[in-house]
Amino acid sequence: MATNTDRITEVERNTIVLQTEVIYLKQSLNDANILNREAESKLTEVRQEVAVLKQRLDEQTKRVEMWSNRLWGLISILIGAILALSSGLIVTLARK
Repeated sequence: MATNTDRITEVERNTIVLQTEVIYLKQSLNDANILNREAESKLTEVRQEVAVLKQRLDEQTKRVEMWSNRLWGLISILIGAILALSSGLIVTLARK
């Protein structure tokens, strides 16, 4: 039969074990919080980089569209010039 002293000793041992576990859990929580803050910081950096890259992509897309429009304008002028020269050549050859 366990005496009160034995019970008190067992409770004290259990208390020490539980206190050790609490300390370990607090340290684990602190480590997790530190990792979480680091991850949030890196996520913010990545989001900023993505925003910059999106802006650059938008600017590049606008430039490509502008040059595409200019190119098609030039092609249409060249086709018109070729057709004009061809028609002039055909008329000249037809007169001979």
